[in-house]
Amino acid sequence: MHLEKNVFKSTIDVLLDIKKKMKDVLKSWMDLVNLGIRDDLCPQPSTQNREVNLLGVGYNLMIDERRAMC
Repeated sequence: MHLEKNVFKSTIDVLLDIKKKMKDVLKSWMDLVNLGIRDDLCPQPSTQNREVNLLGVGYNLMIDERRAMC
């Protein structure tokens, strides 16, 4: 039962883009750059300030899709 709960929670957190317990941090995104894979998901430098923009991925839901799911 605990495994099912953890898998469900992880899946919902990814789909709804909930950041509190995700391991989706800048370091993991930079690993994509170092490995040379998924160039479309590589972090992009911001033009306005010194921050880095992390692009959304295809499996994240838009706001209206999130509301429909809930």
